[in-house]
Amino acid sequence: MASSEMVTKLGLVTTTYPKPYALHWLDDGNKVKVMKPVQVGLILGSCKDEILCDLIPIDTFHIQLGCPWKFDKDVVHRGRSNEYALKHNCKNIVFSPMSSTSVRSMNHKKPSLTMMASKREVEHILNQGEKIYVIVVKEDPRVETENEDPMEEVNVKVRGLITDSLMEFYDVFPTDLLPGLPPICGIEHHIDLVPGTSLPNKAA
Repeated sequence: MASSEMVTKLGLVTTTYPKPYALHWLDDGNKVKVMKPVQVGLILGSCKDEILCDLIPIDTFHIQLGCPWKFDKDVVHRGRSNEYALKHNCKNIVFSPMSSTSVRSMNHKKPSLTMMASKREVEHILNQGEKIYVIVVKEDPRVETENEDPMEEVNVKVRGLITDSLMEFYDVFPTDLLPGLPPICGIEHHIDLVPGTSLPNKAA
């Protein structure tokens, strides 16, 4: 499956199914009508391939390699290592999950001064003679120095507010915990069930 947003942005050419079909998600009430397929080129490591995907209006992912692709490539999933093994162009290929170190390094990269554009992209546009606008974020030396924490003043104010609240409602926050469970109240709450009916057991 491929998202319609990705196909539109990449300008991929779509065709039309002679007989569209309905794609059901969780139950019969939620379904999407699939009318168009699209040919998508993929590069997965050393594996270059083109697959035929159903075009669907969804924004949770760009492309999903489902059961048809696994069937065509005879993909084997190794449950313990969470790896996918297949043979492509007479070569054995194994897709392994990213390590936790690699994931953390992706999430903690230093922000680029050019935000969405790379240095090479900016140079290419300038060489073309086009006009561009670049927003550059810099630190203000008047606000922050190397040995001062700008959040320290905020933390002091927050701690003061918490202390004031504890003093105002000191009777709500006891210093010692109760020795056990609270005493049994006179009213016990329960759910009245209709006699003879079964408990509801449905999907979320």
